[in-house]
Amino acid sequence: MSDREHPPEHSGETITIYKVDPILDTGVVVTSAGQAPDGRLDDRHSAYHDNISPPLEWTDVPGAMSWAVIVEDPDAPQTQPFVHWMIWNIEGGITALPAGLPNAERLVTPQGAVQGRNSMHGHGWFGPRPPQGHGMHRYYFQVFALDASIPMGPETPLPELLNALKGRTLASGEMMATYEAPENKPEEDFRYRTEGGGGGKGRAGGGDDDRARNARLRGERPSPSDRERGEGSIADRT
Repeated sequence: MSDREHPPEHSGETITIYKVDPILDTGVVVTSAGQAPDGRLDDRHSAYHDNISPPLEWTDVPGAMSWAVIVEDPDAPQTQPFVHWMIWNIEGGITALPAGLPNAERLVTPQGAVQGRNSMHGHGWFGPRPPQGHGMHRYYFQVFALDASIPMGPETPLPELLNALKGRTLASGEMMATYEAPENKPEEDFRYRTEGGGGGKGRAGGGDDDRARNARLRGERPSPSDRERGEGSIADRT
């Protein structure tokens, strides 16, 4: 049988932050208003629900010229941690991100920020969607204070971004959130358009399918014409 038919129970790889040695001893404290006191991430940030990126805040680091954020799930049933978000070149004076950032390669706000591809092959945030019955998953929001921006584009894979972080990280910190598949949430309740760029699989584009998909990611209901064009479902869950 193939690995896809019999995936590992959990990732065997460590998350990115443990592969980077910061230059300074200073840590970064990371918090989110989208996290409950018990650590659970709010439903609206999950791909079972609205699938919008959570708000994020972190403490400043003197000398930071830019910031990078990586969110990974090491409990995903695959060999590598599932990448939920990669965003870098956040301006050094910024210490917070609002909720609901667009699933775009390059952002207007924060200006100059670049978003890489998540493990669903789309740019930007893809929220938690652990498999039914797989238990609680951990989601590590890792923040890196950098001494320079990273001259890499949105198609940069995580291993290359990691190499850039190794030479530029002044300090780092993490926040761990949790999420478990909702009970009695049928598969058909979650539909995800497979064409287009942000968050989904397949080609990038700018047509009607992309606009409908982006509306879905913002938590808006598809129009009847969108439903007539059809929607694809997600097979990967994390």
